[in-house]
Amino acid sequence: MKVVVSQQFHWLRLALAARTADKIAMTDAIFTQFAALLAAALLIPSFIFLAYGVNHRNMPFWWTAAFAYLLIFCGSTLAALRNVLPDLAVSLGANALIGYGYFLCLRAVRRVKSCWRFSSAEAILTGVYFVGLVLVVSLANIYPARVALISTFITSVSLGAFFITLRGGANVSRIGDTALLVFAAGNTVFACLRGASALLDGDAHLMTFAFWDQVFFIWSIAAVFCFAFGLFLNGTALISEETRQAFEKERRLTEALTEAFEGQRNLRKLILHELKRPLDALATSVDLTRRGKKGMSADEVTRVDQLIRVATDYLRGIGDYEDIHALFDTPTRTRVNVHILIEDIRNKWGVPVAAVPEAGGTRVAVDLLLFDIAIGNLIENAQKFGAGRTEVCVDLALGDGSVIFDVIDNGPGIPPHEADRVFRQFYKIEADRTAATGGCGLGLYVARRVAEAHGGDCHVVSQTPSTLRLSVPRATAEGGANA
Repeated sequence: MKVVVSQQFHWLRLALAARTADKIAMTDAIFTQFAALLAAALLIPSFIFLAYGVNHRNMPFWWTAAFAYLLIFCGSTLAALRNVLPDLAVSLGANALIGYGYFLCLRAVRRVKSCWRFSSAEAILTGVYFVGLVLVVSLANIYPARVALISTFITSVSLGAFFITLRGGANVSRIGDTALLVFAAGNTVFACLRGASALLDGDAHLMTFAFWDQVFFIWSIAAVFCFAFGLFLNGTALISEETRQAFEKERRLTEALTEAFEGQRNLRKLILHELKRPLDALATSVDLTRRGKKGMSADEVTRVDQLIRVATDYLRGIGDYEDIHALFDTPTRTRVNVHILIEDIRNKWGVPVAAVPEAGGTRVAVDLLLFDIAIGNLIENAQKFGAGRTEVCVDLALGDGSVIFDVIDNGPGIPPHEADRVFRQFYKIEADRTAATGGCGLGLYVARRVAEAHGGDCHVVSQTPSTLRLSVPRATAEGGANA
């Protein structure tokens, strides 16, 4: 009786072992077919990524994604040849290539999303995976054990890709992000279930290893295209933004070049107006004296002297600009209370300053020399073109993160169509090209450059009353200025 029972248990163990071997063999066969199909699906997007990487070398995520897919392709191809090549080499090589390919997929997501938080953790995780792979292949080189290991790694990598996509900084394509989220979420769920079923291999249909192995195979084909679609949309959106910025930069350079040419034309025009007249008068006087004729009268001498002074002021203005224009790029900022600037304006320029009560305790970080030049140019401009010196005043107010200085006079003001032109180099309104209102056309230009060097602005507010505004950011607690 005991012999019969023993034989029955022996046959039962053999049947269970045969059943397990059949399931593993069936899974291996499916895996081989899947690996060949996956390898074919990976080629097209990898070549597309390579092409974009060649054309956009400043976007390394194209290269990263291309190499990721090529590595997974090589790993899948190697796995499909498991019946031809040595089993140990295939198990180790295929899983190593596929694992590192998934690591590069995560790196590609990081690069396209410009997110590098906890990036060292994924490198450590990959290292742990390779160590575990060597141990599994060396000690228990069976298919379920390898599946459990790589599924755990894929789950971890996919979770990282999900949170990077969800919380990354560069949100340029919502549809692309959605595709990446679907890729990451699907990989996380199906890899986790596949790994758990490989460890448990329960009899219930929902936890059968063969079932979830096939489900993961089918999903992986879709995951290839989800990842490629998401990365492609994000990448092309970044290319579009880069193109837009390039066009914007070109537009700004074109505007700067046009402004430089216009400045040269204005300079030549001013030279003709401001220097030619006194030189012509002096040449006429010298010629008359040489021929023994009567020289200039007292009125003519006064007129020539006036023209010479205007020309000298003009040349001095150009010389002063040459001395300070290098400071625009590297202003020496000093934290100073606004009430000190108010007192300085009152004492130096003798104009009334009206300020809101809370402005006095506000601080700004400015280059004191450049600020004095800028506000002085605005006040001198107002005094020159205003109806009377005593009508010039400065109103001081607080803006959104800035301090505003409005210079107001009772003159005719700047016409709206000239409101932007007057801030160009050597530009002067035609009606103002007289000896009484001479100048080199740099005062308002310098004022705007000083404001921009501090992160502020200078522009015309209104023609009646004539108001020019200079604004500079308030100082931050660290001593700089608000951006």
